[in-house]
Amino acid sequence: MGGKGSSDLWLGLDMHVTVASVAMALSCVVVASFLYFLIDLVIHLIAFWADNVWSLDVGKWFLISILGGYMLPLSVFPAWAQRVLELLPFRVFFDLPVRVFLGELGPLEWARGMGLALGWCITFAAVGRLLWWRGRLQYTGVGI
Repeated sequence: MGGKGSSDLWLGLDMHVTVASVAMALSCVVVASFLYFLIDLVIHLIAFWADNVWSLDVGKWFLISILGGYMLPLSVFPAWAQRVLELLPFRVFFDLPVRVFLGELGPLEWARGMGLALGWCITFAAVGRLLWWRGRLQYTGVGI
């Protein structure tokens, strides 16, 4: 089994999986899961004011799928759109973990992506806290 170094696993097609790339990719998945939870939290807290938030859930999944690299690789977008997509939270769900795992992005790019993702986590957590605070003031539970 050939490879560049003892810690590399040669997969072909210029893909090198290392222990570091696996660890960085797993951390991306953990942060992406937390971010997904926070986005879901914000959407579902809108239910304090709306009767049905299902369509918002479907829209969220569509946006994440298209703008996160699930349905289309982000490299098919024009250069200006790629720069914008790097600033949005959707990239962390698919594009970032896969590219880090395959060794296409190094530690610096990983750190930048994770910092941006954590910034989005803080933003959605703050919005969720505000919606919870405002929504519980208006909520009246009626039941048996």
